[in-house]
Amino acid sequence: MAIIPLLIIIAIVVLPSILIMQGVNSSNKRIKSKRLIKTFLGCYLAILLLSIALYGLLPTKASQVVVVKEKEADQITDHLYTDIFNGKIQKVDPTFIKDKWTLDYKGEKLKIVQTEGFFEGTIVVERKLENDGEIEGTYYASTIVGGIDVTKEIEPVRVRLVGSKLELAGMPETVNLEYAISKKEFIVNQFTGESFVQSDSDAYRDFQVLYLRIPRNLDLIDEQDMPIHYVGH
Repeated sequence: MAIIPLLIIIAIVVLPSILIMQGVNSSNKRIKSKRLIKTFLGCYLAILLLSIALYGLLPTKASQVVVVKEKEADQITDHLYTDIFNGKIQKVDPTFIKDKWTLDYKGEKLKIVQTEGFFEGTIVVERKLENDGEIEGTYYASTIVGGIDVTKEIEPVRVRLVGSKLELAGMPETVNLEYAISKKEFIVNQFTGESFVQSDSDAYRDFQVLYLRIPRNLDLIDEQDMPIHYVGH
């Protein structure tokens, strides 16, 4: 908050200057010196207490911003690719699951098409051992922009079964995100002992995978050259 730096300047620069000038003109310098110290410490303590009170008015929403370092972003993406593209979905952290659904489908052929929006992810397909007449879908995502995890702001791909077509509708091509981060002043950190970690990373990682488990004999047809990767059986 802008008022806190102003109070610090007053406490550290203006008040000591005034008090010292008064002390120089005093006939009893020793007594005045003690008074100066006490007055200065009292003012400084008052500023500290006021800063803590003002800090309580800062928006709590800022604490929800997740800052991710570049090395950590690489590790997250690598683990997701390794586990999902090898069909080891049981090892994937559930926090990366953004959508999950099951559709009944008894047909022998199924076209998969993108109808609208923007989906830059990969479709991973696993064939089941049985023909159970069900298509199971799981959408995994992790999006990091400028060192900030914005995954929760990105809408998952929408899936709809229309006749013998599985339609995918992605998000708009442009998504505007705005973040405001409130920083604690040094004067507050003296009490809390906390430090502010600001993201100076240019890390950009966008991981999107639609994982489909389909009946064993279902013929999946792709007429749009979509990125489809088969795993398992």
